Amino acid sequence: MRRDREKLEDYAKRHNINKTYTDADALINDSSIDAVYIATPPDSHKLYALKVAAAEKPCCIEKPLSPSYADSLEICNAFMEKTFHYL
Repeated sequence: MRRDREKLEDYAKRHNINKTYTDADALINDSSIDAVYIATPPDSHKLYALKVAAAEKPCCIEKPLSPSYADSLEICNAFMEKTFHYL
């Protein structure tokens, strides 16, 4: 996933990747995507992490988790809520 289509297509071609996205919501909500890796700048981690948690998918978030303890706690709680929903 990359917002810049030209760079996205170049990377996908060089690495033989068939499926690409320019919209994060489309990627997160694609039923064929099993997990999401968030490597955006830290100030956007919470935005995407909460969307991934809502989609009930596993997620790896690049460090730092977020710029603040409060945001980090909110991210953790969102995933904990979804995880324990199944127990």
